[in-house]
Amino acid sequence: MLNSNGAKIILGTPSSDSLVIPLTPSATTMFGPRGACLISETGPLWVADTGHHRLLGWRKCP
Repeated sequence: MLNSNGAKIILGTPSSDSLVIPLTPSATTMFGPRGACLISETGPLWVADTGHHRLLGWRKCP
């Protein structure tokens, strides 16, 4: 997940320079993600969205 090439995707925000705090949870936003768990290289990927008190999951890595 980490290398010197930089980010290819950013989860939970419309752009890398966005500072908007999403007060209402949606399928495409996160508020205070604090942890991620990648089960294997192909997924699933789980992210704790602590600001919205939920766990988000993707079957495949986005």
